[in-house]
Amino acid sequence: MVLSATLAVVAGPAPWSEADTFTTHDRVVSDFPRPGTPQVRDGTVLAVAKVGDMIVVGGNFTTVRDPSGTDLVRNYLFAFNVVTNQVSTTFVPVLNAVVETLAPAPGGQSVFVGGRFTDVSGTRIRGVAKLDIASGQPMAGFTGNVANRSVYDMVVVANRLFIAGNFNKARGQDRSILAALDATTGAVDPNVNFVFSEPLSTSRTMGVLSMDKIDVTPDGLRLVVVGNFSKVDGQQRYRVAVLDTGSVPARLADWSTTRYQAQCNALKWPQYIRDMEISPDGSYFVIGTTGAYFAPGGNNPLCDTAARWETFATGSNLQPTWVDYTGGDTLYGVAITGHAVYVGGHPRWLNNPFAADKAGPGAVPRMGIAALDPLNGLPLTWDPGRNPRGRGTYELLPTDDGLWVGQDTSYIGGVYRGRLALMPLAGGTAIPPSVVGRLPNHLYAAGTLLPGSPSSGTDLVRRWFDGKTTGEPTALGSTGEDWSTARGTFMVSGKLYSGSSDGKFYVRTFDGATVGSRTEVNLYGLTSSHFPLANVTGMFFDAQRHRIYYTVAGNARLLYRYFTPESQIVGAETYVASGSGWGSVAGMTLASENLYVATTDGSLRKISFAGGTPATSPGNVAPFSGPTIDGIDWAARGLFVPSFQADR
Repeated sequence: MVLSATLAVVAGPAPWSEADTFTTHDRVVSDFPRPGTPQVRDGTVLAVAKVGDMIVVGGNFTTVRDPSGTDLVRNYLFAFNVVTNQVSTTFVPVLNAVVETLAPAPGGQSVFVGGRFTDVSGTRIRGVAKLDIASGQPMAGFTGNVANRSVYDMVVVANRLFIAGNFNKARGQDRSILAALDATTGAVDPNVNFVFSEPLSTSRTMGVLSMDKIDVTPDGLRLVVVGNFSKVDGQQRYRVAVLDTGSVPARLADWSTTRYQAQCNALKWPQYIRDMEISPDGSYFVIGTTGAYFAPGGNNPLCDTAARWETFATGSNLQPTWVDYTGGDTLYGVAITGHAVYVGGHPRWLNNPFAADKAGPGAVPRMGIAALDPLNGLPLTWDPGRNPRGRGTYELLPTDDGLWVGQDTSYIGGVYRGRLALMPLAGGTAIPPSVVGRLPNHLYAAGTLLPGSPSSGTDLVRRWFDGKTTGEPTALGSTGEDWSTARGTFMVSGKLYSGSSDGKFYVRTFDGATVGSRTEVNLYGLTSSHFPLANVTGMFFDAQRHRIYYTVAGNARLLYRYFTPESQIVGAETYVASGSGWGSVAGMTLASENLYVATTDGSLRKISFAGGTPATSPGNVAPFSGPTIDGIDWAARGLFVPSFQADR
């Protein structure tokens, strides 16, 4: 991986001096792969890098077919032109073992190659090489040999090359599975020198100290590392650590979690983290794992999951922002492009926390590869599919052209591409923003109102509302629906969602005058025991976190679950936002960072809502409107502010 954005100016010593950034896309890539790319005929593609107009590919293959149909011998490594797809006839280095990782070198004329090899074109080079992209020959002046093992991952920042693996020396100097080298000479950086120790084992397999994946923030201030270790410089860090590389010398950051401490059920793998990627803005990273199914709950290990973590969080026992469970299938690859988190491996489902090796309630089919909502981890609509799945997708590389996919099978999007495919950015789909209503605006009530109101209780009634005062009620008129059956409503991006007394979840368009025909939202097997829609007493949507918050009759808690408007997928798991004081809710809506809650006595209350949490519960706030205050009865299980700005 290489970064290429201007670094932020920070106080104190600046560890980096050149421009670096991640690739960010403005949409989800196409689900149909670009034709004409070279076909890898055997083995597995493990690494892809872009250097200028060349794509470099590494792995454990031996044969590549060029666009003319000619099979070429290419052991572990080859390059081709990204425009013409022609395989280079001059970049033909001869390596004696597998290539695990690639990274473009500064200047755009060479590539770093890491892996298990000990020889490159007759020159003894162990683990890491710098090759000229035109000739394939080792670059003069660079020496970066590692001792006693291999290099598994690399990342370049300015003129610094971080390497990770299971080595214990770099260029003759003691370095415990992680080193930083000068990208020009290979000289070891004395300011990056950590001691990783105490690898984890299972009852079946003895663990080996290793560093498997690394990534760095665009500003160069944090390096996230994952591998088989439980201590860093004597401090407890289980399989993942965050390093403060903005300090000189670099030091261990105040970031730790125990969610990767316990062993997964698959005792074959002491180290079950398979990939990790930092977001384009550096604010979070996502970890993908193997390990076999382990039910969610408590401090259980995150096996066969994708999980988002906040990079600059501090403290011990940190928890993930979200977790997406496959139900027992491995995720080998992760890539983040801003609008999507791509994951690959051999999953059959996502959003599948309740079942092992089968589809449980909420499970969404995704064969081998998927795109997730960065805010909550739920699957987006994108679904090219990989069939057969094989062991999986091992490499996901975003570039300006799209998303490169490296795998051990040959089909993606229903067509043959020979273990390497480009899912182009051209032809991709933009993710629409989640637009929600703001005040002043109309406030709609769905359901029973006071006798004498302009509604029979089966219609929508609106009042102008500025957060303090209300206007006269107006009934929308016939909408073709009985709104007294509504069990919570919210509106986002022109679509009106509602639970129903029949236990289903519905969506329809709404423009303020016309309500479209409702359609049922697919809950993928979620039943009333998971999402008791028939008993919901209030509901609202948090667009900043892509969550549905709701209350249930006979339950004093404020609950939430994830929801992604783009795919209309509802999260399988239920979470508690507030533990008590919500049993009297009779409708609620969120607008302009405030929660407006109606209660069973017909009164309306305003509660501040920030960080995904209400400031208090309804009983602790005095009402400002209601039957005994201004004669308005707000008790309706559906309250919402439209996502468009209405005229008064």
